[in-house]
Amino acid sequence: MARRRALSQREVDGLREIGMHWVADNLYLQVRHQGTRSWLYRYLGQWQAEGGRAQIRQRRRPRRSEEPG
Repeated sequence: MARRRALSQREVDGLREIGMHWVADNLYLQVRHQGTRSWLYRYLGQWQAEGGRAQIRQRRRPRRSEEPG
C-alpha cells in the first residue's frame, strides 16, 4: 500500500466537513456539528483523545518547577 503524505497545517486548518479526517499516521482530526475540533490518536487499536488545540497548548507549557532559572 502506498503511503500518503501527512496534511500540512494549512490543509488541517481548511478542514470544515463534519466527520473524522486522516491527518497523519494514526492521527485524526474530528470535526463536530458545533464546529469544535478534537485530535484523536490511534495506538494499538485503541482511540486516545488528545483534546482541542487550546488543551494541547496548555499541556505543552512547562510547569514553574520545570522552567529554567
